[in-house]
This record gives sequence, structure tokens and C-alpha cells, in this order.
Amino acid sequence: NFSLTNLIGMTLKSTAFSPDKTVLSYGFDQNNIAPNGYPLKVWGIAQDISFPTLYMAELSARKIDISRAELTLESHKQSLKKEISICYYTIKNMQAKEALYKSIDSLYADLLKNAESRYAKGDFSQLDLLNIKARRRQAELNLNSNRYNIRNTFQKLKMLMNYEEGFVVSGGIEMIVPDNRDIESNPVVKLLKLQNAYDEASLKIEKNRMLPDLSINYFTGTNDYENSKNYNGFQVGLAVPIFFGSQKSKIKSSRISFDARQLLTEYEINSLRNRINGFKIEQIRLMEGIEYYNTSGQ
Repeated sequence: NFSLTNLIGMTLKSTAFSPDKTVLSYGFDQNNIAPNGYPLKVWGIAQDISFPTLYMAELSARKIDISRAELTLESHKQSLKKEISICYYTIKNMQAKEALYKSIDSLYADLLKNAESRYAKGDFSQLDLLNIKARRRQAELNLNSNRYNIRNTFQKLKMLMNYEEGFVVSGGIEMIVPDNRDIESNPVVKLLKLQNAYDEASLKIEKNRMLPDLSINYFTGTNDYENSKNYNGFQVGLAVPIFFGSQKSKIKSSRISFDARQLLTEYEINSLRNRINGFKIEQIRLMEGIEYYNTSGQ
């Protein structure tokens, strides 16, 4: 299927070959005399083209841009899945709390009814009765607050799913199978490494700008008098950089940026690896707690 990333890829690749504008010209010079003794009218077309290796370097950079766009999309998909999963588990957790709060509220309702009956008989103090009323009220507040939280989380889930119609979350909780992929396959790590590759490609582009440009000029001349002919000609030249101090500074700056990016990438990958290892340890701890709850804790 033709996707947005395919369209972006085709567009980015087409920008790699971007020569300067083609120059169409017309000239008339009375010093330029044809054999029939009259001046020539000259039409010409000229094109400047960068050294071919520059376009190859720019094409490599565009291919990296395409890969970065695809990985960014994949990273956004994973982030969306994460947010939806968090909403799902939050709703299931709050639904379980609601059942518990309802049970507590029902118990306090029965307890309050019994306390009021005993208070009317003089078997219960006013202070004890007020304490039960306060606790029953707190149970009601907890129940109502939990319901509001469920509504808000449902709204967030609708927004993440881009789904405006009403829906319900099914009963029971489905555990997500842990993803034990190698860290090198993580989209964030791939993006960091692609950024290094892009910086290296940018450095190659700056180096190739030091190479000479090619200039091609074709022209033809004639006049409107007797015995006139078409006189053709062409001119090929090289545009050689003589004042290249500014370009050398750009190359040096790109090299420093590339080296700094490599060090930063190594640091970020190591930090991410440590975070993932920490999550795996936390996952083991939580799974032990869930196993205990399912076997005997409940």
C-alpha cells in the first residue's frame, strides 16, 4: 500500500539532485560579425552542475532522512500503545477500587443504621455516632472521586484512540506479554545512531562542496540577411573554489559537531540501557507480587 512514508521518501530523494537554475539567454553584439557581413543574433542555454559526488552524498543524507522519518513514526506508534495501555490498566484498577468502595460504603451504611438505632436507645454515645457518620461520608467521597477519575480516564482513552463513540472496557485484566527485544532494535537507539550517520553524511556534503562545479554552455547564432547560416558553439568550464576559508571553517565545525554527537549518543544509549535494566528488575518484583496475590495473597 502507498503510505505517507513512501510519499515522503520519494519527495526527499528527489531533492538530492537540485542543480542551479538553467539560464536561457539572447545576445546581440555588433562586433560579432558573420561571414555575410552582418552581426549575429545569439541564443544560448547554460547550466551549472555541482560535482557528481556532491549529489551522491546528498542522496545518502536523504535516504537517512527517510529512515529517520519511518523510525519516528514507529516510535510514535509505540508511545501511543504505551499511553493506551496505561489508560486501560488505570481504568481497570479504578473499577476494582469502585467495587471495593461500594462494599465499604454498604458496610458503613449498615453500621450507621445500627448505630443510630442504639443511639436512640441510649446504648451509643454521640461521639461514636459522629465518627461513624464521618467515616461513612469519607467512603462516599472516595467512591465519587473514583467515579470522576474513571470518567476522565475514559475521555483520555477516547482522545488517544480518536474514537468519539461510547464503549466499555471488558471485564478482567489481560496481562501484556513483556517485550524482551534487544536494545539495539529499540527505535530510540536506532534514531540516535541514524543521527550520527546523518551528521557524518552532512560532513561529507560539506567536503564535496570544496570540489569544482561544472559549467556547460551551448549557443547558436544567425541573422536575417542573405547567405545567413546557423553558427553553433559550446563552452565547458570548471568553477574552482579559490577563497575556501569559510568552507573549511564549516567542515571543521561539522567535524566537531559530529564528534560531540557520537559521545552524546554513546551516553544516551548507555543511559537507556540502564533504564531498561532497571525496568526489567522492577518487572520481576511486580510479577512476583502478582503471582503471590493469585496463588495465596488474595
